[in-house]
Amino acid sequence: MALAHRVNGTFQKGCNAMGSLTRPQGIEMVANQCLLTAGVGVAINSVSYLDGSVSIGDSSSPGTEPFFLGASPKITLELDCDRTGSAVSAQNFIRMSGGNANNMFTNIHSGDTPPPDFPALLNFCFGYMVSFMVNNRQSFLCELYFGQGHFDTNFSSVNNWWIGSPSIVGSGSAANLGNVIQITGNGTDGFTFSV
Repeated sequence: MALAHRVNGTFQKGCNAMGSLTRPQGIEMVANQCLLTAGVGVAINSVSYLDGSVSIGDSSSPGTEPFFLGASPKITLELDCDRTGSAVSAQNFIRMSGGNANNMFTNIHSGDTPPPDFPALLNFCFGYMVSFMVNNRQSFLCELYFGQGHFDTNFSSVNNWWIGSPSIVGSGSAANLGNVIQITGNGTDGFTFSV
C-alpha cells in the first residue's frame, strides 16, 4: 500500500511497512489521478486519507489505498487500481457524501443537461480530510469524497470525477464548500477551489 507524508512542506510518496503495491494477476492496474488546485484566495494546508473509505469497483485490488503528491497550490490524489464500474462504489460515494444530490458535484459530464444528480457507476471512491486556508486568515476543515466515473462511450475516453461532502452545497456548473469556497471543474482531471 502506498502512502504519503509531508517532508519540508511538500507531500512525498512513500511505502508503509507492508511494502509496495502488488498487482493481482490478470488485472490491469491504472494510475488514476485527481488534481486539486488551490485558486484565488485559497491554500490547501493539509490532506489526510480517511482510513477505510476506499471502495473499488470489483474489489480486485484488496488493500489498495490512495496516496497524494505535491503541495498547495496543486495536490494530486492517486489510486492505483483497475477501472471496473460499480454501482456499489457509486452507492458508497453517495452515502459518504450525505445522500443528497446537492452534496455532490461532477467536473465534467457527457452532454446531459443539467449533469446527473448522482453517479450511477463509479470505478472507485475514497475520502480525505482536507484543511484549507481562506484569504490567509480563515481555516476550513472538512471531509471530501472523490469518485471516478466509469467510462462513457458517449464522451470519448474520459472518466469524469465526482466530489462529495455533507459540507458541499449546490450543483450544476459549480458548487460551494461550506458557503465559503467555490468548487469548479478543472478540465477532466480534477477540481479548483477558490473564493
